[in-house]
Amino acid sequence: MHYLYKIMKAMIDPVFLVLILWAGSLLLMRSRFKKSLPYAWKAVIGIVVLLYLLSVQPTSNLLSYILEKDYLHSDLRQIEKLEAVVVLTGGSYENKVTREILPSHESPSRLLHALQIFMLSDARYFVCSGRGINKTSDAEAMARTAGRLGISESSIIIEPNSNNTMEHARELSMLLKDKQMRIGLITSGYHMKRSLREFRKYFKDVKPLPSGLSYAPLPMSIFTFMPNSFNLYRSSVAISEIIGNIWYSIRY
Repeated sequence: MHYLYKIMKAMIDPVFLVLILWAGSLLLMRSRFKKSLPYAWKAVIGIVVLLYLLSVQPTSNLLSYILEKDYLHSDLRQIEKLEAVVVLTGGSYENKVTREILPSHESPSRLLHALQIFMLSDARYFVCSGRGINKTSDAEAMARTAGRLGISESSIIIEPNSNNTMEHARELSMLLKDKQMRIGLITSGYHMKRSLREFRKYFKDVKPLPSGLSYAPLPMSIFTFMPNSFNLYRSSVAISEIIGNIWYSIRY
């Protein structure tokens, strides 16, 4: 079922959809049936409209808002009396020069935010979670970086086995025996809704502390409606996460 979910997410990706529409329109244009030509042009127009809509700020902001609306005004008072700060991996990579696994993608942002929260709170545990695709787990890479930045080894807990959001929560529930402890959950804003729902299945007091928000309303101008690759990326990430939320609500 996990692979079915991954395939479904890949097929919903805007770039994949645009390529499928484009390929379909080419097939229709090369068809011997003249009646198919109008449908081919409609497909081409659909490609242009879809690509434009996903590449402008109003669309990417709307999709981000759907996921992040509950976390736009984080209350720092939530960090008081935290017992554990949990940071979920956002990826890692192997440095070919030093042959060391280092946090990458969104992990540095999440890790930095988690470090700040840990240092400002009275939390006892700094928890790094996630397997990743390298020999060294993402959790270990984050923990190593946290140690270099001053977090004591005795405070760090590593959860190196989870491969997705559901497993993050399940694996940590086996490591953290006190289900009443107050946990500060660190992940990207768009990913918080799904993560929070999973963690609250196991722990009674989980505080959402997003490391960053994609939703960023700006004053209306000519640039608001100019397409760019950054907005296309934001839309793609948001659509993928929305699909993830729907799948988790049905499957789990």
